[in-house]
This record gives sequence, structure tokens and C-alpha cells, in this order.
Amino acid sequence: MGQTLWRILVSSNIYITSLIISLGSITTIFLLNHFGKPNQSSSYSALRIIYSFSLVLLFAPVIGQTMFWRAGAGNYLLTTTLILLFIFPYYQWFHQGQHHLTKLSALLPLLAFLAGWSNENTSGGGLLIVLSYLLAGRYFKKLSWSKIQISSVITYLIGYLFLILAPGNAIRTKATMPPSWFEQSTFTHFKNGFKLVSKTLFHDYKMLITLILIFALVVIFQRQLENAIEGLLWFAAGLAVLYALSISPLGQDGGRSFFGGIIFMIVALLKLSTSAINHYQKKTLAYLTGATFLVLLTMLGLLKGAMGTLDAIKANQALQTRYQELEKHQGSDKLVKVKPLSYYPKKSFAINYGLEELSNSDPHAFPNEGYNWHYNLKKGIIMK
Repeated sequence: MGQTLWRILVSSNIYITSLIISLGSITTIFLLNHFGKPNQSSSYSALRIIYSFSLVLLFAPVIGQTMFWRAGAGNYLLTTTLILLFIFPYYQWFHQGQHHLTKLSALLPLLAFLAGWSNENTSGGGLLIVLSYLLAGRYFKKLSWSKIQISSVITYLIGYLFLILAPGNAIRTKATMPPSWFEQSTFTHFKNGFKLVSKTLFHDYKMLITLILIFALVVIFQRQLENAIEGLLWFAAGLAVLYALSISPLGQDGGRSFFGGIIFMIVALLKLSTSAINHYQKKTLAYLTGATFLVLLTMLGLLKGAMGTLDAIKANQALQTRYQELEKHQGSDKLVKVKPLSYYPKKSFAINYGLEELSNSDPHAFPNEGYNWHYNLKKGIIMK
């Protein structure tokens, strides 16, 4: 599904593409805000929406490649949006009861199939959350399951099987991994991948994990056990999504494949932090201290967003200069040599952050070959 979505984005008019990506981003932020409400009586708050947005800016991995780049937005942002939309009616059913199921629920099986078919590791995490809400609602709140809920879980599983069993995964693995990788056992792959995921979480996301655990302890101490369990459910689902990458050939380095898992963890932080602060009466010292901390966290996210945007603008200008130069060599039958980019991004908001630069020796290496095809360069391109 992700591949289909990014092809739609790439082939569409730039304004339509921008509109789709914007709608996906806004929908995701509003869903995060909704899932992160301290209680169901809480109304929508502009401050909490800004807080949700800031946490995404602060913690979302390689945000330029997952939310701005068309290929990345199709594979990560929009697929995660589909999964969150699938979770939404189960979340509402758990919190508001049977009466919440409406005529629109008839569309749930279709949404379930698309969400299950969207992203290998994030779809698994979404299923874990939905099953948890179903079981908790049935056995702790004595809510009854509807046929549409059960059939939607089944269609979700069918879509997920379509995704897992797709031949493209095996073809891509064979094309990208060295022969020595195939000689290793599944246990060896898992062991090495588990270590890499753990290392990435410690180096890149220890602040996020620490905040989640601190607020979880605070909420438990306040005896808000339902909110604590629900926040930790999203946290556990995020960890499950990320550690599922242990058996994947690639993706344990905290790049694009971490997006869905980190989004689940952001929901956990939203739920736990707002629950902890909301527990106290306004104007008390505890409330003001907690609120001040959340404001500082929000400002930190907005500052990172502003700095990342400026960095991305410079990086984009450097890329545009290269593209303008290559336009002059369209269809060339000579070996084209280009200068290094005038600016390389230092923040993860740029779409080419951390990506490979052109080879200076092999005109048909990656990513040179992409330039050769796009500009119809007969003998290829290299960097001076």
C-alpha cells in the first residue's frame, strides 16, 4: 500500500500532492491529540494540539524523509495515518461504549484492509493496540463486540498477510543484502538486529523513553491506573514495532522505518504527561511546575522545527542548483561531471539528510544511476 501511495504522490500535480501530504500530517496530529487526551471529557485544546505538533517535530525520525519527501510520505506518513484511523473507532468504543458505533462503521472493513496492507512493522503494532482495546473492553468494561468490529480485524489480518507474503520483499532483500547474510540463521539475524535497535533507542531516543517512564510513574503514583495502563500500552506497541525490525535485513539504525513506532511512543507521552498535569488543581504549585515543563518541551520542539526548516531551505537550494545544471546536459552522450553540493544538511528536516552522495568513480553506482535515467545520460554521471 505504501508503494502505491508514493507512486500516486509522485505522479500527481504538485499542488494535489502537497494537499494530500498536508491532510495526512494534519490528520495524524489531530489523532495524536485525541488519543493523548487525559480523559474523554477534555475538549480540544489549541495548546494541546501545538504540544502534539511539537512532540512530532522533536522526536519523529528523519522527519524530512517521512513527512515531506513524497516517497517517504507515501510509505510512512500516510500509512501510519491509515493505521491510526483504523485504531480510532476501537479507541472510541472502549472509552464511550457501544453507542459510538455509527453507520460510518460500515466502511471500517475497507479501511482495515488498507491499514493492514500498509506497513510491515507498524501494521503489527496497530493490530496489537486494537486487540488490547477489544479484550479490555469486553472483559473489564463488559462491552459486547459487534460483527463489524470482528470482521474488520479479519480483513486487517488479510491485508497484513498480503503485505508480509508479497514477493517484492524477498526480491528487495536479495538485491540489497550480501551473500553472507543469507548464510546466517534467523536467530543470528534477530540477535544482531535486537542489539542494533537497542543501541539506536539508547543513543537517539533515550530522552523520549525517559520522559515516558517518568510520567508513567507519576500517573501510577496518582492512582490513575487506567490512564497509566493505556499510555504504557501505546509505549509497548511502539517498542514492539521497533523491535520487529530485529528480523528485518535493514532499518535498525533509527531511520525512516522507526517512524510508526516513535509515533506510537509520542501518543504514550501525550497520554501520560497530560494525565499527570491534569490531575492537579490549576494554580497549584504542582500544576504550574508540570505545565511549565510541558511549555518548555513545546518550545524545544518548535525551536528544532524552525532550525530544521532553515537548514532544509539551504539544502533544497543546493539541490535545485545541481538540477538546473543537469538540465543543460539532458540527453548527453558524454560522461557528465558535477561539483559537490554547495551545502549538505545538518538537520533531519532536509529530504537528503544522511543520504548517499554521487559516486566520484562509478557512473552507474547508486544513486548515480537514478540521475542517468532521469536525465537520459548515455555515459553516466560522476562527482568531480
